Amino acid sequence: MPSGEEALAVFAEQPVDVIVSDMRMPGMDGATLLRQVMEISPETVRIVLSGQSERAAILRGVAAIHQYLGKPCDADTLRDTVWRACNLVTLMPNAEIRRVVSRLDPFASLGVSFDAILQELDAADTPVNGLTHLVSHTMQFTPEMVAYIEAVFSGLRPHIAKPAQASVLLGLNTLKLLALSAQVFRQFKHDFLAATAIQSMWEHSITVSRFARRIAEMENISTAVADFSAAAGLLHDVGKLILTGYFPAEYTTAKKLAIQSGGNLSAAETTVFGVNHAQVGAYLLGLWGLPAEVVQAVALHHSPRSENAEFAAVAVHVANGLEYRLNTGGDAESAEKIDVDYLQTAQLAQKLPDWQSACFASVREEVA
Repeated sequence: MPSGEEALAVFAEQPVDVIVSDMRMPGMDGATLLRQVMEISPETVRIVLSGQSERAAILRGVAAIHQYLGKPCDADTLRDTVWRACNLVTLMPNAEIRRVVSRLDPFASLGVSFDAILQELDAADTPVNGLTHLVSHTMQFTPEMVAYIEAVFSGLRPHIAKPAQASVLLGLNTLKLLALSAQVFRQFKHDFLAATAIQSMWEHSITVSRFARRIAEMENISTAVADFSAAAGLLHDVGKLILTGYFPAEYTTAKKLAIQSGGNLSAAETTVFGVNHAQVGAYLLGLWGLPAEVVQAVALHHSPRSENAEFAAVAVHVANGLEYRLNTGGDAESAEKIDVDYLQTAQLAQKLPDWQSACFASVREEVA
């Protein structure tokens, strides 16, 4: 389409799964177009093509932009991006949750100045450096936790083809992730138990991330697999933030059901929502354009039983189970088990004792 106005006219005639817009267009720019698309068709995946010089405009339109592709963008990258976006709906059959996630604006309720963000962006080599404190100060993250989150996202950069895309995409997603966490934390800050549970979730996620990286490194597959495993371990429970923050009554029902049935929380979520937090988190991360290996590992972290499962999914699944073994809290979630039958089928079960020993030893080393 030669203009934003003509693109909007299409939405009046038929549903659109994905829209790709250049940031620079005559009349209406890409950010303005995608903001309008967000209002009239929130479930449409919104992708922008832009150069480094337009990063300030990207920040101002961040709520409306799901994915950023750096220019020049080759045809294969664009085709693969659109294909993955079109297939996201298979992860999220619950249309209500899909609409909420598609319109998610983690910055909306935070006292974060975009002028301050833009100043930091101009002063930094990448959007990650020097920015996370603007969001993380609103949540009780320790400096070590923030540094670890930055490091995990930075580790993904070498595995994204275009450095400019990696810099902006991962920087914005670090900010979005922290802002989403802070938003949910602030929502429950007057409820000590709820706020503590969210903080505990992050501490659990960081441990799972470290365990997943250790497991992947022990297999000597590749640095990329270790980085994908660490990122997915950190993000594997992000779906809980969405369900807790945007569907609190239903999520409380799911937790009660899990306790009453003696089952696990994931199964109870599926009963209440028709999906579980793993699917919700994977949909969000796929929408934001994180690598497919990370999205898959988040989606499969309760069981890697899939003919297309990559090793990162196995590493995160086992790491998640090992963290619960190490720190069983006695709640419904502690019913999560490592799928030993799957590991036997995949001829990996004999490795589990060594994985466990190495992961638990890393915790003892850290404490010491």
